[in-house]
Amino acid sequence: MSQIEKPIKISKQLRLRVQEFLMCRNEPDKLQEIVHYFDNGADQLSCLLSLELIFTNMLKDRDMFIEIIPLKPVENTPENQYKQWLKFMYGEIYAKILSTMENGSHKLQTQGLSTAMNLLSYEGKYPLETKEFLDNYVPLSKLKSILMKLLSNKQNNHHLINKYTEYLLFDDILFFTWKILPSLTAKSNPNEIYILNYLSLLEKLQVHQNVETKILCGEENEKIMTHLEKPLLLTDFLMDSLDVGGPISLLALQGIFTMIQVHNLDYPNIFTKLYSMFEPEIFHTKYKARLFYLSDLFLSSTHLPENLVAAFAKRMARLALIAPSEDIIIICHFIGNLILRHPGMKCLLNNVEHDTANTDPYIMEERDPTKSNAINSSLWEIKTLQNHVLPSVSTAAKFINTPLPSVEWDLSKVLDKTGDDMFDKEVKKFSKLIVLQFEKPNGASIGRGERILQFWEL
Repeated sequence: MSQIEKPIKISKQLRLRVQEFLMCRNEPDKLQEIVHYFDNGADQLSCLLSLELIFTNMLKDRDMFIEIIPLKPVENTPENQYKQWLKFMYGEIYAKILSTMENGSHKLQTQGLSTAMNLLSYEGKYPLETKEFLDNYVPLSKLKSILMKLLSNKQNNHHLINKYTEYLLFDDILFFTWKILPSLTAKSNPNEIYILNYLSLLEKLQVHQNVETKILCGEENEKIMTHLEKPLLLTDFLMDSLDVGGPISLLALQGIFTMIQVHNLDYPNIFTKLYSMFEPEIFHTKYKARLFYLSDLFLSSTHLPENLVAAFAKRMARLALIAPSEDIIIICHFIGNLILRHPGMKCLLNNVEHDTANTDPYIMEERDPTKSNAINSSLWEIKTLQNHVLPSVSTAAKFINTPLPSVEWDLSKVLDKTGDDMFDKEVKKFSKLIVLQFEKPNGASIGRGERILQFWEL
């Protein structure tokens, strides 16, 4: 009887600890106690459900979210430190949850998969970082970890793959499963177990679109247009909002794009409005990624006049001279995509008559893009950026010196990059070439000292 009663007592204790932690989330001892039960193997099924309840609530309430403001370091406050600790614990616990898919009964393995996918769903709806430019965000690293467990080379996961088919009914999971799968394909000598798991998963993956559109990781926000009988009644409101400027104009731009794309709204001055939004101030707002993302959609048509598209390319190139480093890379890829869509714009790459600022016929002050005379100019600004101090920026600017690729650059890979990301990449690349100071300084007195102390001990 004692062996039967023990799990019941543990499940009651876990429910009590979960309630206590959710009522007072500044007490990490309660969370660590649940993890201790989990590590000891005591009623792991109840532990999975308890951890799922805790972290789905914390993701929804943004308890682990730290807003990153461009050009401003994250404050080292006790609150932010605790959030960083929670994020660390979340990553550690997610790995423990995935480990249950390899050990234990089929019931425990199935619950481990279910818990992992539920957490992935909540993180997609409530990301740990700002994802302004994406309508639907899928935590790909976590999805890849789940697929790696499914494609085990140690155990037959037919029952788990059958469970996973429930999630393939969601378009985002189906799409990214197909996208991730090639990177998980064994390159040589796979064993029989892996081959069976791989073929079993491949058999479940459909190649056609789901009949009903469903998103697992979509944001849970109420979209007004889908509930309106006559969405075009919002036209005047959106037009007025577009004239306000700043973040409001950017938010209105999303609505206008939907009206044009879905409801056939005719707005002839939309490109003039969009053109006017590219000002130096845009690089210092948290909505800049959304502007680049929406602009890429608006300019995706290959039937737009080349003089109009050339104006956008020139304006961005001119702004790149004063833009932050991470935004210069976005601009280079953006301009490259515009040239790929409009091959006639290659004249901007080889116009030797107007390859300096003094001979440039482009009129930056002209508000009408079609009258800016950009098509007769050249991209001398991009050539200038080839001498940038950062290798990643100068490399991005050299795209005009080589034949253009056959496919467009994927802007989503660079839209959320920050200066810190570039710094980390350069440090890892040249870590062995760092020259140390001979005389030991008293402290990190220069700006952003906390950042420096992550890589040098003073």
